[in-house]
Amino acid sequence: MLGWLKFKSYFNWSMRHQNPGIQARNFHLLWVILRSFLVLLLITIPVMVYAFVLYQNTNVEHYINYTSDHHPIWYYLHLPNGKVMKPLLWLGFGFLIFAFGLMIFFKPFVSGKTATTTKYVFVGIITVVIVVAFLFFALSQYKYSQFQDFFYYEIHSTGDKQEWAQGLAKSFRDNYVNGISTYNWQATAVVWWVLIVQIMVVFAMIVGLQNAVYDHQFVNEETPQKELETFEQIMIMDRFSRRISNLFRNNEHNVSIFMSVVAGLIIIPNLIYAILYTTPGTNLNALVSWSYKLPRFLKDNLDQAPLNDLQGIESSYYGSLFVIGSFPLICLGLTISTLFFFLAALFRGKHLSNKLFILETTLLLIYLLLLISVMFVAKIYMHRLQSYWNAPVTGPNGTTTRAINFFTILKTSMKSEEADSDFNQLIHHFKISGLMNSHGFEMEWLSGSSIIGEAVISYSFVIGAFVIISYDIVKLTHERNVITKKANGNKTLN
Repeated sequence: MLGWLKFKSYFNWSMRHQNPGIQARNFHLLWVILRSFLVLLLITIPVMVYAFVLYQNTNVEHYINYTSDHHPIWYYLHLPNGKVMKPLLWLGFGFLIFAFGLMIFFKPFVSGKTATTTKYVFVGIITVVIVVAFLFFALSQYKYSQFQDFFYYEIHSTGDKQEWAQGLAKSFRDNYVNGISTYNWQATAVVWWVLIVQIMVVFAMIVGLQNAVYDHQFVNEETPQKELETFEQIMIMDRFSRRISNLFRNNEHNVSIFMSVVAGLIIIPNLIYAILYTTPGTNLNALVSWSYKLPRFLKDNLDQAPLNDLQGIESSYYGSLFVIGSFPLICLGLTISTLFFFLAALFRGKHLSNKLFILETTLLLIYLLLLISVMFVAKIYMHRLQSYWNAPVTGPNGTTTRAINFFTILKTSMKSEEADSDFNQLIHHFKISGLMNSHGFEMEWLSGSSIIGEAVISYSFVIGAFVIISYDIVKLTHERNVITKKANGNKTLN
């Protein structure tokens, strides 16, 4: 019985209170959580539309259920397993519903008799659950987008097919009425860009919850930081001098500015790179489309000659599409979103607990190092692919690049020269003309040793900057502890 009463004290469901200030804070907490509910519902609307598209598209059902010699189509081709699209979607909804359930307890928990650190941990749990939910949503859409690429390949390649692919190809073409696909969805790259936006909105929402915890805990209390600021203002009387001094003060505001600048210098170049390799028509995007998308479909073609030029990629395998094209975007989104905490510190005008500030700093450091590492691997793979396709070979028309030789063989195997031929339709849809250059092609980015140099400089800059930041945080923590002890000593004497 005593245990139940103690547990019950952790939650305060009441809204009314004799103290008008406490009552106002209770209603403020309720408003914050209602606003968060609304934000989550708004950014989930695209997911709901996707769920409708997924369940209405009969081609997906044919793809999932299609078997040849008792094997599904993905037994023969390197394709996404269609049976995981719906489970991933419902896992996402499960985590989202769980997050909504946790948020119902936000106001009672924050206004209950619980340690402040525990309240911040509760907000952290909500954050993790929501992010995991949207990751599952994105993975489901990613699988659907891969299926959609295969669908377009099948309807635009009407040549002779392997026996195990003929039935599905015919089904796809029968459902492609008047050249229109009713159930289009976002391309693979767009799926991850949308995820980045959704995660950024989630982190902005979480900052609001975090601020609500802070305001409820510390409003109308005289903090040691306020005493420290008052003391400094007394010592620095000149207004101009005070402003100059504020720029170099060791406080949360200035440390947040420094961290935001450091993170921005790392994020911006990688953001530009991500935009380049996800924009149709660039050489980087052509490299991704041709090396990781179309080749996986070609094995259903009776003429296997085009596949001979792909043995070099498969034998030395140049990474997976997820590692090269998707994981970098996920890391980029998480890193950008983490900055919201520090941007909030710039405008909040108040300090958080030292433990929380240190935790957020550590997370930002981890994400920055992860971003540099993942982008480095992706760029190295891109450079290797560039070298592979630019390698000189002897083909039917003499010495040319491996890319041109491959396109020549593929066009011949499709037995079509018309402007609207299967070959030209595929080239147009997957936008891979950047590789069709007899003199070779260049990536719109650094290559070779320059990529290694870029990574070394980035690592050195981040590690060096965070060593300085760590010293500032340790010094700031020490100053706060001294002020706190003095403040507590004065209260005891009084």
